[in-house]
Amino acid sequence: AQSAFQKKKGIHDSFLYVQNVIRRLQRKKALALLLKIDIAKAFDSVSWEYLLELLQRLNFPARWRDWIALLVSTASSACTLNGDLGQAI
Repeated sequence: AQSAFQKKKGIHDSFLYVQNVIRRLQRKKALALLLKIDIAKAFDSVSWEYLLELLQRLNFPARWRDWIALLVSTASSACTLNGDLGQAI
């Protein structure tokens, strides 16, 4: 359940939701698999081109803008299984 970036919700709401789901599954003694997906590049819907142009108009140094552009243009994914981080995809 996503709760970030929603009005009147905080990150703690997701933790409470998961705790309640776990309790419910334990009470029912149901076999279940919980999967947590952390989308590190959740901001891909942001217009980075626009924001970089805005930073330029606000006189941010080119060095900073280049760092930010590099950061948001290089993407990779990896899976964590039982706490072990897999290779980047």
